Amino acid sequence: MATATSSSGEGGDEEKALEDELIELRQAKEEIVERASEELATVAQREDECRNKLHRLRTQKKQQQEGESSTVVKSDVQAPELSEIVVSGNATECEIDRVQSENVELKQALDEAAKQSKAQSEKTAELEKDLNETRQSLSAVREQLTVAEQVTAATQQRALQESDNSEQLQLELAPHQPAECAGLAVSFKSVNL
Repeated sequence: MATATSSSGEGGDEEKALEDELIELRQAKEEIVERASEELATVAQREDECRNKLHRLRTQKKQQQEGESSTVVKSDVQAPELSEIVVSGNATECEIDRVQSENVELKQALDEAAKQSKAQSEKTAELEKDLNETRQSLSAVREQLTVAEQVTAATQQRALQESDNSEQLQLELAPHQPAECAGLAVSFKSVNL
């Protein structure tokens, strides 16, 4: 009975440890999801900014190209203004490349956060499954312990009843026996106990 109780205690410790770990994993998952949501919002905002800026830059570039073609046609445009427009167009292309590169990096960071969140969710599901199995095992052990305790109690009750019956039988036989048989009754009692 002491072994079954210690097994129950060990199962309870394991169950408590798994529940604590599940709580920690859920909190970690919530933090990851929160960070991922924040990063998603940042990425979406930055993506909108980049898209708007890219549209503006392309529009400016198109306007500059239209302006350059009209500048070539016009004879009153001076050379320094023309070179300034070309330099501005080159800067716009560099800015477009930088924004696209940043957009790619942000998407990669988001993908990585999503992978971590998925792995954490899988680990949580696995631990929940382990916890359920442990609970079932613990329930089975408790049931076995209850049955063992019931069997022990029944065995003790039967032994007590048999002992009472033996003493009662000896008392009933004792008055009918002659005095010289009293020693025999005592040794009979000793054998039954």
